[in-house]
Amino acid sequence: MGVTQLFALIFFSFSFLFSESKLCLALFSKRQSLWPALDSAARRDSARLGVLPVYLERYAESKPCDSCHRLSEDGMEFFLGNALLRIFTAAWPGREVELAAPHWELLRSRGVEFPRDLDSLNLPWDGWVGGEEPLIYRPREFMAAKTDKSRLDKVAGALGFSHVFVVRGFRVEVGPKFRDAHTGSLRWSWRGALYNASEGRFEWAVDFSEDRSLMDLDDDLEPGLTKVLGDEIRKLPAELEALLGREPR
Repeated sequence: MGVTQLFALIFFSFSFLFSESKLCLALFSKRQSLWPALDSAARRDSARLGVLPVYLERYAESKPCDSCHRLSEDGMEFFLGNALLRIFTAAWPGREVELAAPHWELLRSRGVEFPRDLDSLNLPWDGWVGGEEPLIYRPREFMAAKTDKSRLDKVAGALGFSHVFVVRGFRVEVGPKFRDAHTGSLRWSWRGALYNASEGRFEWAVDFSEDRSLMDLDDDLEPGLTKVLGDEIRKLPAELEALLGREPR
């Protein structure tokens, strides 16, 4: 192993100690398109999932970072949308998964406008997700307003999606040590929800955050997100069975 490779390995191992990821996944019922085995009466359908465009709500740099190319505002929006596309494609084999493009001509002809139609959403995140538990079973789909469902129905219908995944509250804080150095801190978070437009109901919601106090600011964030969210998606049926088994009857 060369000196450069050894240094990179040491830095990666060291920076891992200064990283903390949190994820809370809340299910609203056992009728889940992503996990049809949770409901013995569920029938496999020909779902078509659209990951809706991702927009930053807040972006901040403690100082300008000339070399943090991955962590620009456009770069972070591009990264998260495409990472979610790949995570859902892997988790939902045999189904069509697509990243909606805000410039599609089809949107304008059918009265859909991004980001306006997403900015107007007022989903009840605090009642859905939050806290320290990685998995919550909460029959709280009813908390979503009909006006928000109607907005997502319009978007899904215009694009021909049976399901849409919407991201809100996307925030990024970058703290480079120096203007021309890659090393620094990163705090980023977002919330998302899967909406079943064909049935007019939300199926689940997620709250994700990560705090890295020391990292190479040009590192690819997707492997970490895929491990945290992708692993949770894969393990969920067994974890939900264990969770429900611990609840009093």
